[in-house]
Amino acid sequence: MAVTIKDVARESGVNISTVSRALNDEYGVHPETREHVVAVANRLKYRPNRVARGLVTGRSNTLALIVSDIRNPFFAEVARGAEDAARIGGCDLVLCNSDLNADKQIEYVHSLLEKRVDGILMNSVAVLSRAQQKDLAKCPVPIVLLNRGASRKTFSTVCSDNEAGGVLAAQYLIGLGHRDMAHITGPRHHGNLTSRAQGFLKTIAACPNLPEPIVLNGENSFQGGYELTRQLLREHTKATAIFAANDAMALVCSRRSWRVSS
Repeated sequence: MAVTIKDVARESGVNISTVSRALNDEYGVHPETREHVVAVANRLKYRPNRVARGLVTGRSNTLALIVSDIRNPFFAEVARGAEDAARIGGCDLVLCNSDLNADKQIEYVHSLLEKRVDGILMNSVAVLSRAQQKDLAKCPVPIVLLNRGASRKTFSTVCSDNEAGGVLAAQYLIGLGHRDMAHITGPRHHGNLTSRAQGFLKTIAACPNLPEPIVLNGENSFQGGYELTRQLLREHTKATAIFAANDAMALVCSRRSWRVSS
């Protein structure tokens, strides 16, 4: 059976409150007593009960990260950075995949709150409705939206300049000498992806000698990238360059062994 704080108190010859203060380096404990209690706890291989401590402190020292799909290399990098930061802060990180499903995303939020997480970092898969924002605003813990702004200033957000990213993509392809370009992206109304498309299209439109790019909308996932690339190569054979909306789609469309049949 696991060693409890009562076992440490009994073996140390002091009461439970003294053990608690000694192990948490709080005031009111003589240095020799503190040293004795710590030595006993180490000898007994005592590990604090974080659930019990959480009931007292009101904190679980656990954070959550909700992403659409961890297989997307972008989110793998985000998850690693979030975990490193959480560890520095003395917290564990729980990872959840929403699978591009807005309802599943909200269900995860409610489940995580039941588990008493201290905060949630969420990559919103769709524009949050007013009802959803109102629901999230009532949460008793901080929620930070990743790559998604909120119409209300209720949440902290961490966003990229997506339109500037689209501009850079267009400038890069133009600099390589491409004229017939294509863009495969997600739904027509998807904050981040829409902004990237706008930057891409506006930059090309500003070059009078370039034809209008081909834009195909679909699911912003591995499968969506596969289906849109097949459609593009089948129906638009003049395209010499593809700007993919995200890493998942780019990984699929960049394969060198495409064989497309009509």
